[in-house]
Amino acid sequence: MPASSPLGKDVIKAWFERQEDIKSILDVGAGEGTYRKLLGGKYHWIALEVWKEYVDRFKLEDMYNEVIIGDIRDTVVPTTDCVILGDVIEHVDKEDGKTILEVASSVCKHVVVSIPLGKYEQGAIEDNPYEEHKATWTMKEMKKIYDWPIIWNLRINSDLPTPTIGIFIK
Repeated sequence: MPASSPLGKDVIKAWFERQEDIKSILDVGAGEGTYRKLLGGKYHWIALEVWKEYVDRFKLEDMYNEVIIGDIRDTVVPTTDCVILGDVIEHVDKEDGKTILEVASSVCKHVVVSIPLGKYEQGAIEDNPYEEHKATWTMKEMKKIYDWPIIWNLRINSDLPTPTIGIFIK
């Protein structure tokens, strides 16, 4: 979906408000601009969006300082102070997800990841094949691979498709 669960956004916003060293942000999978809207315009924002229709539909060029249309798996990741991977790595296979996290960690001081934990099936939405979930991640797995200092495990109403959202911040 071009939007993401509102769960954990308050945690992410509060974390950003405490940071003094972030001037630029790369928003991977910008969708409808959720994080740009959440955090405001005090940063230099770069959107990396794979689905051109979202760039046009949500007027991302009006919202971001720069917009790159491309797939993170084959796009040179610009160096910024922070990269946000909000509901992104579940849309690629596990190995690609690990590579994305490694590359993001190597070029950016801070990495913010928000991801559904556990099985959360989703197919293409509005003819966008990139919306399909291709990997399932668990808290144990994320903690083992990426032992980052700030980790939240947020449980939500069990009637929703995924019971848990994980937020990982380096």
